[in-house]
Amino acid sequence: MSSESNPSPKLFLISEPNEDHTMQLVKVKKNNELIFPEPVEGIAEEFTVSTDNCLKLLDTLGEWSRVGLNTDAGEAMSGWIKSSLLAVAQAEDCLNDGSDQGCEEEELVALTTLSLGVNSIYRDALLKAQDITGIDAAWLAALCHAEALKDANGQWNAAGKNPHSSATGLTQFLKKTWRGHAKDPDHVLNKIAKARELISSANVIIKDQELLDLRKDPELSLISAAEFGAENISGLEKTGHFPDSLSDDEKARRMYMAHQQGLNGARKFLNPHKRFTQRDLEKQVGRNAAQQRIDSARGDANKAFRTWFRSFIDQKIKPTNFRQPGTGPETVIDCDIGFAKVTAIRLNLRSTPDSSSDNNIIESKEKGIPINLDERVRVFGKVRGNPRWTKIEYKGFRGFVASRFLHHLTGGMSQLGSAFVIPESLNLRSAPEIDNNIIRALRIGDELTVLGEVRNNPRWSKVQAGAETGFVVNQYLRKPLAPEKEKLFQSSLREWERFDFGNGRETVDPYNGFIREMWESLRIFHRDGRTLIDPNNSRSGRIPWSAACISFMVKRSGAKYAKFKFHGAHSQFSFDAIEAREAGDKGKPFWGVRHTEQKPQVGDIVHITRGGGQQTYDFAAKHKRYASHSDIVIGITGQHAIVIGGNVCGDTGCHTVDTNRLELDANGFLKTKQGKRRVIALLKNRADAVS
Repeated sequence: MSSESNPSPKLFLISEPNEDHTMQLVKVKKNNELIFPEPVEGIAEEFTVSTDNCLKLLDTLGEWSRVGLNTDAGEAMSGWIKSSLLAVAQAEDCLNDGSDQGCEEEELVALTTLSLGVNSIYRDALLKAQDITGIDAAWLAALCHAEALKDANGQWNAAGKNPHSSATGLTQFLKKTWRGHAKDPDHVLNKIAKARELISSANVIIKDQELLDLRKDPELSLISAAEFGAENISGLEKTGHFPDSLSDDEKARRMYMAHQQGLNGARKFLNPHKRFTQRDLEKQVGRNAAQQRIDSARGDANKAFRTWFRSFIDQKIKPTNFRQPGTGPETVIDCDIGFAKVTAIRLNLRSTPDSSSDNNIIESKEKGIPINLDERVRVFGKVRGNPRWTKIEYKGFRGFVASRFLHHLTGGMSQLGSAFVIPESLNLRSAPEIDNNIIRALRIGDELTVLGEVRNNPRWSKVQAGAETGFVVNQYLRKPLAPEKEKLFQSSLREWERFDFGNGRETVDPYNGFIREMWESLRIFHRDGRTLIDPNNSRSGRIPWSAACISFMVKRSGAKYAKFKFHGAHSQFSFDAIEAREAGDKGKPFWGVRHTEQKPQVGDIVHITRGGGQQTYDFAAKHKRYASHSDIVIGITGQHAIVIGGNVCGDTGCHTVDTNRLELDANGFLKTKQGKRRVIALLKNRADAVS
């Protein structure tokens, strides 16, 4: 079956999947910083950039970032730079940069601007948090006004501390919550703390007090609150507690509910069937005040709590108090900047960037509008001054959607260059449509030359495959990986090809000899695919060689993998990788992590149980010898990680080198249970960052 006949919700990425697929704009902190062709210092620089250049953050790898730049001549360039040399760029700073060449400004109806009074000193920080997360700056201002300690003039105290708890800063983060954000790679605080060496590369806190003191930084406090708000909104949406039909102020109030009560607390309050007790109310207002409120509610503690909390929220959270009519028209940079995936179950497309009324909703049942979950849309840009809204095009209709419901891709196939096939089989077609027009089947890893996206149908690209030209579905292509990962990918494919794509058997020549080579690479001689566990017992079974196969493929991938724990037992190199991560050993090409911590990427190794084993990550961190298995990830597509391993069962039989698929959850993480097996650990490939 061809891949496009069963399309998946995963979309094409310009590079391998990252922890976060959003496109971010960055600048260098000082002029004439060097950009390198690879994430390694000491080699010839690619080009230099100045503080005037806006760069697109394309990928991260350890302490390195890959950035892209459009030159004045219109040439697209990319390269690597140390992440510590970069700073987040404001979108409005980049509007006239080369990244917007050929774009046009479109005038929109004037909306609103921030009105902060004595708190205008925090305007830039509020707008920056809004630009990074898409959370309305007026919502954040209302949250600050509710949370922050204030002086006699009503100005928020950025260093204020609650005398009754550990809550500190503009948005009153508790120590526990702040530490959690700092250890989460998805948060800006994590990147800042790493750059200042307050936490390790393995996200272990090194300087706790200095980290906690960052709560007094108004910009970081607001960005963290906005990120926290975005996460809580997503959580409320999943349970139907944050419909798009809510008023603007009510959305802000529900975000604050989760900030103040926690996500589960907000869900409980928004569920009319959940009941609150006198103890719940006492925690908020004290024993005496709680009793008075319960008496007023005729002894109904649940009613007393709900009345108090709703009144508290309504009085505290008033975003309209921080808005004033705009003084001029807003603009959107009408520029074809890429594609995004819709993350809402149903997303309204509006003719104007405003949700105060339903009169501007664009509807077309024939075209599937409102837009459904996981649909792909073309992105033209955010509204200047109001980045909560983004201009898009979907099936010929142009309009505006809430920015937070878009998951931006880091590029499009409109760029020319090489691309590689992701799935095991992909049809090359004579026209950009699924019909009886197949030229031939392409195989995973086949290199193609991208000639361009199909105009008006960007799901497809025109490609050159050898001497043939045809069309393929974009989401099944990937750009080249970082160099060392690409080497391991190619090494894995070569071994698969040597075993006749899963048709070669361990006891049959020449495949038996190939297994002998694997063992000899470990300096274990006189062992091949026919060697029995007990030479005197023909029924004892043959010696498993899957770990020798993985070691062999890694060893053939070059010098950056030299410190891999080459061994005939998977448990040995898994233990070594976990230990390397805990020690922060930058010389090791793999670091072992929990499979729930990071998503699998091409070049990673998945360590998994065998024979009904129940081993876990914690077990693997303490033991070196037990039966297990591992595979190398060679593709991410749909709801699966495509892996390749040795001594496995493929489509045509067992005891060969072949591909298999491991299931991913809805967020792209490996599921713990894989049939009768369980994932033990994920060995993250960091060979390109080896020092």
